[in-house]
Amino acid sequence: MADDDIERLLREVEATTSGAPAPQGREVSRRQQDAVARRSGEEHGGRFAAAVRAGLIGGAITGVIVFVIFMLTPFVGAWGPGVGAFVGGFLNGFYFKYRGR
Repeated sequence: MADDDIERLLREVEATTSGAPAPQGREVSRRQQDAVARRSGEEHGGRFAAAVRAGLIGGAITGVIVFVIFMLTPFVGAWGPGVGAFVGGFLNGFYFKYRGR
């Protein structure tokens, strides 16, 4: 990180903590805007694709954990709770990522 970037960040932090508006620094270049857009995923499917990815990850994690727990318990099936946990985890991950929380 260059010294001017560090100085700019320190000015922004100072302005945020003091309640005063941040002094305007240099103009944001087009290349920096493109880099921010790529990092946020807007160029590769947008919010919907990111929400689907978050839902799949959350659903897979919860589904596997619940499946393993119920697989270890006797006299209880593991597939039903595992699939239910996947669906619940998918819906939670999708909803909260899509809403931007």
